[in-house]
Amino acid sequence: TNSAPKTPEESPFAKPFVNLHVAFVNALKSYGDCDVYAEKIAKWNVKKIFNFWADTGKAMRSEFLVLGHGDLWINNIMFKANDIKMFDFQATAWASPAYDIFYFLLTSVNDEVKVENFESLIEFYHQELSSGLSKLEYEAHIPTLEELHMDLMDKGTFSAVCIMFMLFIF
Repeated sequence: TNSAPKTPEESPFAKPFVNLHVAFVNALKSYGDCDVYAEKIAKWNVKKIFNFWADTGKAMRSEFLVLGHGDLWINNIMFKANDIKMFDFQATAWASPAYDIFYFLLTSVNDEVKVENFESLIEFYHQELSSGLSKLEYEAHIPTLEELHMDLMDKGTFSAVCIMFMLFIF
């Protein structure tokens, strides 16, 4: 596994992130009727947006980290009957749970399902996290549901980064 870079600029994703932003702006310009949006998005402070992304990997206020997948979306999960397999672990790192939660929900869950069930999805994640850590006899602090909510609030700007990628990639 990787540990988070000391600064966002040290991340192997920094340059591709900038390239994706440029490609996103160029794609908008090519539509012909999106020039106003392309001009505004071209002026975005890419370093600041990248920092939102990088900050999502930082520990929760309680210093809690999970071993995050790093690229958790539907195309990196295989389903067969009652069996689920994840693959493509090249972006795995110790990170806040918010990273994989936001990335998965925003890239892989139907909008209506997200809106109607967001709270129950977060509660389910928390129950499974707590249960798994208890089974492993984890002795350190297990975040409360409220602490998980606070972490999601702290790192909520990352959802805008996910949406930017989704608009371009999907």
